Amino acid sequence: MALDRRVYEQENLNQELRSLFNYFDSYRKQYEDKAIDWYKQFVGYIEDKEEKKSEGKSNLHIPKTYEILDTIRSQIVMSFFDKRPYVHFSAMPQSAGNIQQIMTSKDKADIASAFVDEQLEKNNIRSTFYDFVTSMLIFPAAFMGVGWRYEEKEIRKKTKVPIVNQIGQYTGQWGFQEIEQLETLWDDNEVFNIDFFDFWGDPDATTIDDCRGVFHREWVTLEELANRLELLERIGTGIIYPVDFEKLSEKRKGQEGRQKRLSAVGIQASGFDPYSSTDDFDLEKKREVELLHYWEDDRHAILVNRDKVIYDGPNPYWRHHKKPFIKAAYDQLPNEFYGLSAIQVIHYLQKEINTMHNQRMDNVNFLINNMWLRRHGSDIDDDQLVSRPNGIIDVNSPDDLQLLEKQEIPASAFNSEQKLNMDIERALGTPANVRGAESGKTQTATEASITAESAGARFNAKIALFEEMGIKRLAKLMDLNNQQFISDVRAARVNPEDRDSWQTVRPDDLIGEFDYSPATSSVEAAANKELRREQLTEILGFLMQAQVPFINYQKIVEEWLSEFDIDNPERFMIPAEEYEMIKQQVLQEISQMAGTEAMPDEIFMQAGQGGQLGAAQIPSPHRQGGMAADGTPQPQPAGNRGGA
Repeated sequence: MALDRRVYEQENLNQELRSLFNYFDSYRKQYEDKAIDWYKQFVGYIEDKEEKKSEGKSNLHIPKTYEILDTIRSQIVMSFFDKRPYVHFSAMPQSAGNIQQIMTSKDKADIASAFVDEQLEKNNIRSTFYDFVTSMLIFPAAFMGVGWRYEEKEIRKKTKVPIVNQIGQYTGQWGFQEIEQLETLWDDNEVFNIDFFDFWGDPDATTIDDCRGVFHREWVTLEELANRLELLERIGTGIIYPVDFEKLSEKRKGQEGRQKRLSAVGIQASGFDPYSSTDDFDLEKKREVELLHYWEDDRHAILVNRDKVIYDGPNPYWRHHKKPFIKAAYDQLPNEFYGLSAIQVIHYLQKEINTMHNQRMDNVNFLINNMWLRRHGSDIDDDQLVSRPNGIIDVNSPDDLQLLEKQEIPASAFNSEQKLNMDIERALGTPANVRGAESGKTQTATEASITAESAGARFNAKIALFEEMGIKRLAKLMDLNNQQFISDVRAARVNPEDRDSWQTVRPDDLIGEFDYSPATSSVEAAANKELRREQLTEILGFLMQAQVPFINYQKIVEEWLSEFDIDNPERFMIPAEEYEMIKQQVLQEISQMAGTEAMPDEIFMQAGQGGQLGAAQIPSPHRQGGMAADGTPQPQPAGNRGGA
């Protein structure tokens, strides 16, 4: 009876999940053909190429779309993952917490941030995020998964062992012996890009959070599936249903999804998968099956080959209690799950550029290849009409043969193509100076700066939205996964710039409530690095000249040095303790010279008002004057008091 009830439950689940999937799939199918067209445009695929070639017509693709999208992609990727740490954590203590608790929470925030930073590096986040942004620019939406991966494997390695003689005595020598031992290969957050064709969202939702459910597809071998089910059984929080894989409906990888997209540009594997039907047990384990993971905030179910439910249980990520995915669109549309892709915005402009360019090429070919008007009845052979150096055509009368005159394409056609290029640049906010290209017209530095600032404002708005919906969510999911799954002592670099700054991390060091701030850089600054350097130089010069007393000059000098692409500019600065000692020494010196008992802050205020002391006068360790051997202050010579 229990078995019959389990089979009955499984059949009901089969119908439920298939019905949900068909509903989600019917909505997404409306975007698939468009998504394939936009993919073709990005990779430069041209249809009917051979047919056009046989007709003697040009059929070229001008990679304007790629040029523009590559600029956008590079700026977005480097805005988020240019410098480490990639995400800053801020403590969010309870309102009733005392100062000590706040400081403890701050220390935990630094450790949790460093740990997530190390995991992002382990996941090759720049490469993963690069693919994610590429999908976002091409397709109506891009998706990324954030899960916890646990993998262990028998590893063969060499170990050093003492060599003994025949009677078991140690000989004083060492040798190597091969051993096999079970090792944990991965026990960390896993961040992975998801193909547009492998994800289905709720048609009535806008974000991942307000989806009633989502489907995520992956292809795994039977061996990998067995390992997954074994892990789920060990966890013991859900129900594993029996499935006869020999009786499963067959699902071939090349029939849809990304394989359908690849086959649309002429890339596909021919024949049958040799792993799919074989009597060899080792090969059979490598046969692939389709898994459709169905996720709700409190549920996770798996449908195999869209036929049988093999698992149904709670969401394993109870700490954040969310669907473990991130969604982004290049331009989100109000109250819609899918948005506008960047290619969608310029799709028809690119087609028009291709058409105009090919027409010009055809015109050039017509001009190069002469055509003739030959009188009926003349005895001029076709071979004589082929263009060749010093060629001669014998005619009986000048009227027997005439050159067919053709007009060159007008200059307005070139202007039209240039205008189309500018339309594309304006549509996506990527003028020539932002792309690092010549603008084609004379611009003053002010004009170039205004253009770059306008483009930067548009980029920064999109980056701010993506920061809110994407990177913060990524950091939160990873952080809460760490709080849930980390149960042993780990290590992390607290200062990513220092490769040796390792610190022991205990599980309780990661527990807390944090706010997440992605370390984004300004797109405008990235596009105008030289301008940024000039601005900082002017600011630094003004502050030094004005002798503003309440500015942290060390920080602004570090910022100035970093704009010259100098790594670790802090290594050029004297330590903070030494700086404070020198500053106090100078304040004491000036106080004694002025015959006042004023406190340092008062001296700074008076100096700021009277112009007698600015931070520019706080000397380096090599300044003249200072402390004498008996500890009394030695004034700086009068001729040197005016500057740093």
